[in-house]
Amino acid sequence: QNGCRNRVEFISQLAGISSREAKRRLKLGETVVERTPMGLPVPARYPVIAEGLVSGDLGLEAAEIIAGTLTALHGKVLQDDLDHVERALVASATGAITPETAGLPGAGIRFTPDLLRAQALEWQGRLDPDGAAPNDDTVEAKSTLTFGLLRHGLYPLRADVTPELRGIMDTLFDTYLSARSRTPRFEPTESGDDPSVLDGVDVADPNPDGERFSADPFSADPFTGDSRYDGDSRTAGEKRADILRCVFEAAARDPKTPAMGGAAPTVMIHINATDLHNGRGVGWIDGVDAPISFRRVTEAICAGGAQHVIFGTTGNILYLGDTVRCFTPKQRAAI
Repeated sequence: QNGCRNRVEFISQLAGISSREAKRRLKLGETVVERTPMGLPVPARYPVIAEGLVSGDLGLEAAEIIAGTLTALHGKVLQDDLDHVERALVASATGAITPETAGLPGAGIRFTPDLLRAQALEWQGRLDPDGAAPNDDTVEAKSTLTFGLLRHGLYPLRADVTPELRGIMDTLFDTYLSARSRTPRFEPTESGDDPSVLDGVDVADPNPDGERFSADPFSADPFTGDSRYDGDSRTAGEKRADILRCVFEAAARDPKTPAMGGAAPTVMIHINATDLHNGRGVGWIDGVDAPISFRRVTEAICAGGAQHVIFGTTGNILYLGDTVRCFTPKQRAAI
């Protein structure tokens, strides 16, 4: 009817929204709108959510979160408990103070959808503590980690992890990102004529680590005068990516890591000898379609060394040279 094949298309054209948004609203409407399945009106499944939507105090995203939580608890808890949770979550989402929220921390404060989702999980875990236990094996079996197709020079990393692994990763990231985890720096020192100055630190300074906090209170830069700030302007996502790289590099050097062909896991980068000699071209890693820039190739040679290999016209190895390193292991440790 009306030139539409189904109700999703009809709502999309009528409201001027996408099909995806229409499906979301239909799913929510099935729980908060009065129905007539047998010709007689049936009250909405979640009347408090419906009242909040009609009044305009409750947003669609918050309503979806609450309805999803109640649906997950439906049939597992008593109806009185389910009604209590509905009233409490709607009150938190709208900032209202009700008997369910009076006296609780945050009562009267309108929760954002993210905070509301966390509170909904708390309610779900309290009323149905064994609800997640039967799904442990299923959820763990569905955890996955894959690489997407190359896009703008980067491979997207797609993962579905368990809450336990999320906690491990968050703790590891927080450890590296903590304020006390600082990058080593070499600071200039004055001449050693003054005995009160030793290695750039004034022994009379009440701060033994030489840190000073003389920031201008009217400065727009929150790190002005703080010697601990090293000018790192990376975003949190960029820092996590670098931390993940450090973790994998440390795991590759760990003696307990399984060996490949009797050697530790080593990334082999190939580049044509002529290109390397002329200072141009790109490198390649086996199994990776994207090329490696010449700068990265030279950095890898500087850190791990290079090996000269000559191939024949049929791909057979004619010559295999020794690994030539720029620095000895002791020099690398010192650097």
